[in-house]
Amino acid sequence: GERRFAAAVSKRMASLGALTKGDRRAATGADLSDFDIDSIFGRRSLNRVYISLRERPPNPPSRNTNAILDAFVAHPDIASQLRDLDEEDKRVQALLAASEALEDVGLTGEAVVKAFLNRIAGLEVTRQNLLFSLFMSTLDDVIADAKATGEFEGSVEDVKATSIALKGTPEVIATDSSCGAETTLTTIELDRGISFDDMIQTIIEEGGDRDAPGGEDDDQENEGKDTEEEEHYDPYAPAESGFYISRRKIAGRHLIMFAKRKVVDDSGIDSDFIDPMGLMIVSRPNTGKNPCEMASRDLRYKYNLLVSSSDLLHQLHTIGTDDESSDAEDEKNDKESTQQPSDPLSKIRAAYPKVAKLWDEAYESSNATDHRQGLAPRISHIGLITGAVLHILPALEKAVLFLRHTHRSLRVMRVELTGSGQRIVGIKFPIDEEAVARLMTVMKDVSSARQGSLDSPSYVDQAFSPIDKKATTWATTER
Repeated sequence: GERRFAAAVSKRMASLGALTKGDRRAATGADLSDFDIDSIFGRRSLNRVYISLRERPPNPPSRNTNAILDAFVAHPDIASQLRDLDEEDKRVQALLAASEALEDVGLTGEAVVKAFLNRIAGLEVTRQNLLFSLFMSTLDDVIADAKATGEFEGSVEDVKATSIALKGTPEVIATDSSCGAETTLTTIELDRGISFDDMIQTIIEEGGDRDAPGGEDDDQENEGKDTEEEEHYDPYAPAESGFYISRRKIAGRHLIMFAKRKVVDDSGIDSDFIDPMGLMIVSRPNTGKNPCEMASRDLRYKYNLLVSSSDLLHQLHTIGTDDESSDAEDEKNDKESTQQPSDPLSKIRAAYPKVAKLWDEAYESSNATDHRQGLAPRISHIGLITGAVLHILPALEKAVLFLRHTHRSLRVMRVELTGSGQRIVGIKFPIDEEAVARLMTVMKDVSSARQGSLDSPSYVDQAFSPIDKKATTWATTER
């Protein structure tokens, strides 16, 4: 209830500030956007909740759904009705209760946050809290994903990339005449790509799917099951972790990527219940790990499996075992053995040359700052305004006023340079020639306005006024 009230107040105060002073923060002097849940992320979250609860059986809409469902079924009125069910069945019944609650209040159309908040107020408190908690948990997930991709305009954003380095020397664009502090424009070069060797090393360190087939025993067990699996193909079954290639050509080429199951069976955890959509974490040679997951059904529809990670690890283990058990034969075939690769990465390249070739070609072809051959660029550059920035904020806002909408947002970003570990925090600023030229022009006006501030300081050092004896006597006398 408190959160819904805060959301309504923040929306009204933002509207009042925008109407009266042209700024949504002007009404209170503070930014209340953090309390506003009727935003683009709120609508996106509510749409995800609707889609998940309308499926049969309903799916958990957020990563923290289980805790919310457990709290719902622990209520005395609900617990008495579900006394004979196990934990998983109770959670399923809780999701069904949430789905029925949406239908009871007529929330069967498109996702409108205002209508959602108004209509759930007509439900009993337990179901009302269940729906709102699911929505807020999903909103937290959506905002976390948006921050990871740089879409969310909030606090300091961490820039993630495989390699982060300085490009050139930071350029001093302004000097505060009152204190001599410098403002610099620093250009950062980001490389998002991941090489085939690094990808293989990551697979070896993380291991394959614990519930995926692999090994000699599994091969023997699955020999007679291939035809049976083809006859009983389940499109909703979770996909295997491994290298995939697109079914169709995009810009004249097939795209390759590595997909890893997000949730695997471990310590008795039922991954199918926790993750019924079989979400996959996708990594590409040109863009690295993608913060947005792909459902197994979409993956199977768009891509074909080249080699699973379990088969890859099994192949690597088999090669190592053969090398150790064939010492006598190696003595007779010294010439042949010296030609065989010895390190794990070379063995994988020799065993799967097609996969290595496709990945290497995509990795090398995307080594640019523009799109090439259907591939997004690996390399990108961002500008950070660092140092003394408060006195030039008006200049920054004017400089980006006529740029594209995506370049108008002045966000605080933080990067950590690869190798040295140096951290740089600044305001993101476009580094194209037009934006920089406009900034330098505006900065001249700022410099002229602040010229001579050293001769006329903005503060006055006044002497202390004498103490009033009567006031001291009155304050220290007991009554």
